[in-house]
Amino acid sequence: GQLYGSVTARDISDAVTEAGVTINRNQVAMDKVIKTLGLHAVKVRLHPEVSVEVTGNVARSEEEAVTQAETGKMVSAEQLRAAEDAVAEELETIAEADDRNADDRNDAEAEAETRPETAGREEAPAEDETAI
Repeated sequence: GQLYGSVTARDISDAVTEAGVTINRNQVAMDKVIKTLGLHAVKVRLHPEVSVEVTGNVARSEEEAVTQAETGKMVSAEQLRAAEDAVAEELETIAEADDRNADDRNDAEAEAETRPETAGREEAPAEDETAI
């Protein structure tokens, strides 16, 4: 959860500007630099009498940022590994099911090939019956 570098007022101003509201780094009021992953409240002074609080979402990837935004909590490395393992396990289960379905289809096709050719045809009327 620790960063090698840190998130500064310039990083916050760049992110807010990229989101559609142009501000400069002098408008970002940070008591300290951000050195951990997670959600961080940061004050932005829009005017001497007007300030807003923005939430900085510091993450290793876009997917992690989305998860943090949805849950409101930092995503730990253990949680990431567990999620990756769960996805890998689910993909393996799906692949096994696909293999079983393919085997079942092959068995059904092989069985259909061994059936007599008269299967599915209508029988001709008996000689003593009259066809109308």
